[in-house]
Amino acid sequence: IRQATRLGRYCMSVATTAAFQQLLCRFKTFYNIPPPTAPGRPQRLRYHRQVLCLVFSFYLSPTEQTTLCLVFGVPPSTLSRTLYKAVEVLTSTLKNYVPTRISRPSPARQVKLERLVEARKPFWRTRLA
Repeated sequence: IRQATRLGRYCMSVATTAAFQQLLCRFKTFYNIPPPTAPGRPQRLRYHRQVLCLVFSFYLSPTEQTTLCLVFGVPPSTLSRTLYKAVEVLTSTLKNYVPTRISRPSPARQVKLERLVEARKPFWRTRLA
């Protein structure tokens, strides 16, 4: 559940096309879609962007699984299987991905930021203390 919450928050932050393309390039290296010439039945979701959009739709929109099946044109079993695999891959994709890292300023940087805020709004220190 903790991973799902983290993924959901990250999905909400991918708002720009450039950020989506950057994530998609990294996602492609982890998620394998067999080529159309591979033996057997062809994949319903043939492109990585479809799989990534499926994961984002699952986390961000309040839709049921049947609606996602209709939107992406896949049967329920394929949707469940693809979602499970894609979430696992996206978790491993984001594991050492620098833009998703949560970082806090160092104590020295915090002091500098506090001074900048105090210079602009001197009453905050007395209000919050």
